[in-house]
Amino acid sequence: MGYFYMRTSRWLIRWHVAAVFAGFAAASFSIHLYLFYVYFSSHPGVRNLALGQVYPLSNHGAIVYLSRQEAACLSLLMAGFAFWLVGTMVVIPKAGIRRRLRHGRMAWVTDPDDPVPAVGMTVALAGLAYAAAIWKFGVPIARLAIDNGYSPTAW
Repeated sequence: MGYFYMRTSRWLIRWHVAAVFAGFAAASFSIHLYLFYVYFSSHPGVRNLALGQVYPLSNHGAIVYLSRQEAACLSLLMAGFAFWLVGTMVVIPKAGIRRRLRHGRMAWVTDPDDPVPAVGMTVALAGLAYAAAIWKFGVPIARLAIDNGYSPTAW
């Protein structure tokens, strides 16, 4: 009796959930980097109290100043990146664990070291959807966080 490689539905679901989390983490980090460089190239190097640009953003010793909302957006994106990255590491199926499944005369061996090709598409689509959601709802979320006492300097 030969063994056939099989991907169990539980294993497949974990890979896809991990792929969604990885896409969310990649989108958070990418948008954080984009905003970091946009802010760094367009904001003043001195504090501007009239505009509320008092939160420093440092890049290897060079400093620009952000408003409270801009600083909150950047820190929330970095917190989101950390959250989704840890979630990915917790959910992803552990490598090297092979299981033998039997049903009557049939037998299978699961292969967790060979991820499904569709996982790459899941990462890309989840990342794009999350990026679109951040782009649309990111500023209102930052405003809500600030209104409820969130301080951008918490991170």
